Amino acid sequence: MATHELGTRAMSMCQFIEYCHVLDVRPGPMVDRVYHDVVDTRENAIVIADLDKLARSEYPNLAAWAEIRLRSLPASARGMLPLPRQAQDALAALCKFERRQLLEILGAA
Repeated sequence: MATHELGTRAMSMCQFIEYCHVLDVRPGPMVDRVYHDVVDTRENAIVIADLDKLARSEYPNLAAWAEIRLRSLPASARGMLPLPRQAQDALAALCKFERRQLLEILGAA
């Protein structure tokens, strides 16, 4: 279960439905929410960060952050990290970027 939570292992739709059943949660609204967070271009959309590329970034604070995150992931992790809006704001502040600048960098990574 932890590998699913960390995003290091994909979850089949059947496993997702089983988890929802155990947690007494309807899967439909959850799928809709995730779809909108990942695909939607709204202001609060989740961004996927490529930690391997960011660790080689020309921005020292961002590269150091990505390196630390990579070391905290299991060896089987692909280095892709979903960043919800709150995490984007925190990372931008840590790296002394405007959020828009951070998103441009993440898009190029």
